[in-house]
Amino acid sequence: MNNEVNPIYHEIDFVVPVHRFKINFSYSKERGIRSFIREFILRLVHISPMKPANIAIFFGLSHIEMSEAISDLINRGDLGLSNDGELVLTHTSKNYFQELGSSPILPTIIDNHVSLWYELNSFNCIRKKYDESGWGSCIELSIDNEIVSNSPKHIKSVFQKNFYKYFEENRILSNESDRIGKQPNIYSVGEINRISRAPLRLTTQFQIDQDGRPVERKDSDLFSDPSVIHELITEHICKIQKTDNFEDIVIDAVTTFDDDLTLDLVKPDSIDVEGYVLAILLSISNNEATIPLIGPIYSENNWNRVMENIINIGDKVEKNQKPIELIWVAPSDPFWGKSYRLNGCISELLRNEQTSGKKSQRIYNSNIYIQIEKHYDRRMINDYEHEFKDFKSCIYGLIEGFLNGNVEIILIPGQFAAVIYHFSMPEVLPVTFPAGFTSTDRVKIKMVEEVVNEYIDPDQVSNNINFLGLLSNINK
Repeated sequence: MNNEVNPIYHEIDFVVPVHRFKINFSYSKERGIRSFIREFILRLVHISPMKPANIAIFFGLSHIEMSEAISDLINRGDLGLSNDGELVLTHTSKNYFQELGSSPILPTIIDNHVSLWYELNSFNCIRKKYDESGWGSCIELSIDNEIVSNSPKHIKSVFQKNFYKYFEENRILSNESDRIGKQPNIYSVGEINRISRAPLRLTTQFQIDQDGRPVERKDSDLFSDPSVIHELITEHICKIQKTDNFEDIVIDAVTTFDDDLTLDLVKPDSIDVEGYVLAILLSISNNEATIPLIGPIYSENNWNRVMENIINIGDKVEKNQKPIELIWVAPSDPFWGKSYRLNGCISELLRNEQTSGKKSQRIYNSNIYIQIEKHYDRRMINDYEHEFKDFKSCIYGLIEGFLNGNVEIILIPGQFAAVIYHFSMPEVLPVTFPAGFTSTDRVKIKMVEEVVNEYIDPDQVSNNINFLGLLSNINK
């Protein structure tokens, strides 16, 4: 089935911490013996054991020269003395020869080091450079502290086990000189130091098939063994998912906004996917004022629709017109905003607040409301403050409770509204199902305005008990 039949209903970024290790190791490569005397002494003894004096006579060496050459070979473990006082090859040096009389080939031990990135849940070696988008707007998959503490020991074992694989994948010994000849052999692994930590962002798409059932998630191709990461994602989803809120949304919002289409397509135990797809296509092709949507508002297609309407409003702004107060109320949903797309959307919103040109004019002011359980919940406030640190001027706190935290709204009074219900249906889908509509219908917009004003009157925010002010100023 294609993506048109299996639409993406959610996109969530999971972040896996990856650690960079400097690994010191030694490896061996077979090389010919460069010393003439050394080589031919070994070749001679390979043919037949021989006393040192006879070797000296054969090569015409002095006593001192003979002693130095033989001592060197004995110290290296290449020669030994028999009970008869004859020089013989050791077990090691016997392996230097392919056949009788051939030139000896011996392994040379070479010291080297490499820096590699590993995730520590299943110790996958990560080729891709970590994502520079940082730690925000995501769900972080935690690692056991004990594993982190003992990670060098684990990495040693993993590196030894995968040495040949890393060589074949050109992750180690990438210099041309190191790759000439036979495949190297790992000799020893020395000191291992953990030198840095960084986020690896895994964007996970959640799809639904034509029967309203979840499609199995695709594993990331960054991991040779994705099974542990897959399980961690599943466990975390189950841990944070909200209880079923279908009835609450229907009572509080869907009926309030006279949204018959959603009532027809979303049921307590099923979702009419084909009906949704058809409804979206027909409403767009017919240029209708109200268009249904599936997925988070910051998904590419949905956000393009939002910005198209906002830009159209900007094109019609009159000279010296008072700026419009754009309102964006976020839901209290554990999966909302867990995508780096959100940052891009907010940035785009702020960039378009003013007209272009020398005599620019402000069209609207962005007011983004984040719902907070309690005004004194410092941890939650700090988390959100860090999350939206780049947007301090437009992020406000709101006491949790707007439509029970289940509905997201973007509103430009009198001109545009987007309503997204965040259905939590654990028995049907693993993560929240965002669905709703965008509308330029004045009647529909008026309905949305009334609900918003009842909770936060934009003209009376200073006296509103639900309004907490700029997020960065709360409790300061």
